[in-house]
Amino acid sequence: MRKNSKITAVATMAVLLVLSSFGFIAAEKSNPAMIKPPKPMIKPEVISKVKPEYPAEAKKKGLEGVVTLAIMVDAKGKVTELKVKSSSGIEAMDKAAIKAGWATNYKPAIQEGQPVATWVVYDVKFALDDEPCPGEGDSKYPAMDDFVAVERMPELIHQVEPEYPAKAKKQGIEGTVIIKSLIDKEGNTVKAIVAKSSGTASLDDAAQKAAMNYRYKPALQNEQPVAIWVAFSVNFTLAEKSSSKGDSG
Repeated sequence: MRKNSKITAVATMAVLLVLSSFGFIAAEKSNPAMIKPPKPMIKPEVISKVKPEYPAEAKKKGLEGVVTLAIMVDAKGKVTELKVKSSSGIEAMDKAAIKAGWATNYKPAIQEGQPVATWVVYDVKFALDDEPCPGEGDSKYPAMDDFVAVERMPELIHQVEPEYPAKAKKQGIEGTVIIKSLIDKEGNTVKAIVAKSSGTASLDDAAQKAAMNYRYKPALQNEQPVAIWVAFSVNFTLAEKSSSKGDSG
């Protein structure tokens, strides 16, 4: 009888040891603090890239935007997958960013001394301030947001009435477009952009097209003509067809 009780006690202890070892393994798996953390990764490094081409139509309309790309870089530093994580809202910009993203080459990520594949996320910014103005580099023209002290702002001497888009008129669409124009020393409009959209592309285009044909008496600084940016609104109203009102700025 004693022999049997001893055998039973030994068997019970063996079972307890097995169960406790399983419990330890389960605890190790469920407790992150007990899991050995992975070694830090050295992120991929850009070694060559292509500047995205600013879509001509977007530039003409003064449109800006940011495209967020997610790119899979393999262990050889090649782009193998690309996704638009956040769109600019302008299809042409998204396509330009994607094209440039595929053309980017990387030094691959390194983890534990070995190259590894990983995702990288970055923004592709389309901003008109980053684009050269006509004549930029010879100090001929100021940047759009530069303050230029003058005694006299440009005076409008020739105004072209913007054509009211037939479809917008038919649908009863009205709106106001804010235009920023660069006026040179001769009073010519060098550049006109849509600073604030009417919300209707055809109205924006009509206003911009008309603005490019405006002519001015140039601004004066120390009695000398200078180039400067001006801002004005172009109003499309069905009662009056359309009119423009200039505000210097």
